Amino acid sequence: MLTALSFVGYCLPDSYVVPMISFVAAIQSTSFSAVEPWSFNSAMTTGNLRDATSGLALWIVGRGTMEDHDKGVALSLICLFFLMGALCGGIYTRLDQKHALVPCAGMVAVGFLLTWRERLSGRRPIA
Repeated sequence: MLTALSFVGYCLPDSYVVPMISFVAAIQSTSFSAVEPWSFNSAMTTGNLRDATSGLALWIVGRGTMEDHDKGVALSLICLFFLMGALCGGIYTRLDQKHALVPCAGMVAVGFLLTWRERLSGRRPIA
């Protein structure tokens, strides 16, 4: 859907495009919901930021475990990459408004191929 919208989305009214992108975000949110034992939200970062801060704060003050540290680091990295993706998306949109979804579709394709490769090799994927 993102690939199709990358090339024809600029021709469609926003009232058609926004629900389609929302649908893709909903699928993403339900498909990618855990990293190792920790749940996270791949479509928005508020809860991830809260859990990362909580885990790192507990570990820093000495009341947390190494698992709190690991969870804090993992979720902090997820938040960092969320921010980087938003910045890159904003920059690319300024450069090529008509095809702003092309990098998104490319990243989804790479993620799909990496997951597929992991499953073929018999290893369990991280997420």
